Amino acid sequence: PICYWLTDNILRPFREGREVKEVAECKVTCKTSNNSKFVRFWWEAPLQNARWKPYEKESVGLRFLSSPLYVVDWSSGAQQFYYNHFSAQLPNNDFLFRESIVSSKIKRPNVTARVLHSSALADMSVNQVFPFCPERTMEPLCALLNSRVSVYYLRLLNPTVNCNPTDLERIPLAQLLDQDSSRAELSSNWKESTSLIGGLYRLSQVRRDFTPSCPGVATLKDRIVDRIKLVETIWREYSHCT
Repeated sequence: PICYWLTDNILRPFREGREVKEVAECKVTCKTSNNSKFVRFWWEAPLQNARWKPYEKESVGLRFLSSPLYVVDWSSGAQQFYYNHFSAQLPNNDFLFRESIVSSKIKRPNVTARVLHSSALADMSVNQVFPFCPERTMEPLCALLNSRVSVYYLRLLNPTVNCNPTDLERIPLAQLLDQDSSRAELSSNWKESTSLIGGLYRLSQVRRDFTPSCPGVATLKDRIVDRIKLVETIWREYSHCT
């Protein structure tokens, strides 16, 4: 893009800095091509069932920490469909079930980045970032991608609404991860932020992490099960009467 109004201080990282692609790979990973068949909300699938895997597909959401609302069918039949269907997509096995950073594709109001656990997969509706050295840069890179500076450079690189993996790779701020002091500060920011985000997830009734605030309050899944049982009881009574 042509950014003729930029000052020398803003342009300097493009000349002297390091791009994100030097410390991480950015990918678009999974596409089922039939979400109505293979994707469910987590409460619609049996718990502790190896067939259903957590599936991050929220194009926007909270920052720093992921708590997927969805699960995806990972049975052998479903995997065969993903590999063989002409419009479905699965990444190289090296990128399956790896801890990563997922970043929203929608840049309005802001790009959000959050760490995704290795037990989960990510939909093509998000960009997935795999640090080359996750134990060293996962947390600080996630914090960096959530910073206003990164969002600003991302909008310079691509002023449209959508954000692509190549846009993330071109952010010229990776040199901050080389410095022990800045890396430690970013990691501290990530840890403090995730503790706050975790609290928000525990207050949300649609999240797996939901914790009832009052003793005796049922969890969301218990409420849904009770409601289904009530509907079944009413239906049986109605059928008997008719």
